[in-house]
Order: sequence, then structure tokens, then C-alpha cells
Amino acid sequence: MSIRLIASDCDGTLLDDNKKIDAGMSEVLPLLREQGIEFTLATGRNMEIVMPFVKALDLRVPIITNGGAEIYDGERFIVKHAIALNDLLPIIEILEKYHIRSVYYSNDCLYTRYADAVNQYFLNRMKGKVEVKELNDPISLYKMELFKIVIIETDPQLLALVASFINTLNNTHCLIAEDNLCTITHTQASKGKALMALAERLNIDFEDVAVIGDNHNDLSMFECFTNSAAMGNASSVIKAKARYIIEDNNHQGVSAFLWRVLKGEVG
Repeated sequence: MSIRLIASDCDGTLLDDNKKIDAGMSEVLPLLREQGIEFTLATGRNMEIVMPFVKALDLRVPIITNGGAEIYDGERFIVKHAIALNDLLPIIEILEKYHIRSVYYSNDCLYTRYADAVNQYFLNRMKGKVEVKELNDPISLYKMELFKIVIIETDPQLLALVASFINTLNNTHCLIAEDNLCTITHTQASKGKALMALAERLNIDFEDVAVIGDNHNDLSMFECFTNSAAMGNASSVIKAKARYIIEDNNHQGVSAFLWRVLKGEVG
């Protein structure tokens, strides 16, 4: 057994708190490729937002975007799991009923609803990276192909109520991503399922895959792949599932782990 594919989360993992790429990546990535080891991203970001990182890293294999809803090979989406239209109506109805702060993801734009100071920190991440529009008429969403909805709510009981309702729908699930933030996607959309599909497409055995992450939306990867590395800043849930605990995102944890892979210390 030897590692042939490594998939990393972006925020809180490959990126430091200033959203800068781990500075050690430029040195270690070419050496990985010389050994036949590929590196890719498995991120909650959409394609438009993540492409600057893909180009900076000169990635050669498909990437996983929108929390596993899509796999993009640089020219086209080879997997797409949009939110089912028959589930979208009740989702919008309950979000509107409780005035839940929401961000709706298409592939080329984000649409915000009930934006305020609470979720501005989240929207600030997107500045200059993708078009963000304020949504005045939720009905217009029914004409769009949506891959993810982020909801932000400071009342944990209300957030749990909304998530519980959404999880009763046939083709949609609502998962905790951060403390007061949940993501809504198709039930077939998870980083773990997408990475399994990608590994199969690349003819790579699952035991030859390593994954790196820090938060709840990375959990499916840790459940699907044995060689899992939790960042030092990771949540306790992720650390409990991890085979390896590595440095945090502000101390080049990802590139340090890749050096361990090169030395044969992983797997």
C-alpha cells in the first residue's frame, strides 16, 4: 500500500486564517508528482471561488466542489448533484418563515437572503472572488440550478429545528459545517462520496488515498478513508476520527503532512 492521491479541504486546512495557501506547498507538490502522487481539493467552495487556488497550485486532477455536489475536471463537471426542485420549495418556505440568513450557491453567483452583520464575516470571504447578489424574490430561485445553501443562525434551537425539518426531505440533507452554520445539499453530495467516485475514476484503491480536514463537512471523508489527517485546529469530532493529528493551518500543517507522505510515513 502506498499513497497515490491526497485530498485536502481549503478553509481552516490548506488556507491559513488570512486565506493564504500553505507556503510550503510550492516546494513539496512537484516532488509528489515526481513520485506519482496526485493532490486535489475537496472544498465547500464553488468552482468560481476555488479556481484561483487550483491555478496557483497547478492541480492536474479533478477537484471536488460545493461540499461534494460536483466534481470538476478543469473543463467540465463530471459529477453534478443539484438540489432537487421538489425539495427546494419546502426548504425556501421554512427559511422564509423564520427569516433565516441564507446564501444560495449556483456555479457562477451567490445569492444572499437576510444578510446582516452576523453573516457578514462569511460573505467577506467571497469578496472579489465571485459575484454576490442580494435576493429580493426567492421565487426566482426555482429557475436556477443550485448546488448548496448555507444557513447561518445564532439560535441553536432554531437552527436545529430547521435542520431537522430539512433532513426529513427525500433528496436533501442539512449538515453542520461550523458552530452556527449549516450546509444544505443533495443527499448524494458529500466530500466522502465524491472522493470515492474520483478515486474509482482514477483507478486508485481507497487505501491509497489520504484526506486532510478540520471541520464537520470533512467528516464523510474521514469515515470513507483510513488515512485521515486532522489539523491541529480541527474540531474534536474530526480529531476523534483521524488517524493522524498534524500542525494547524497557520503552521503549514498540510505541506508538513505531504512531506511525511513522501518519506513513506503515511499509509
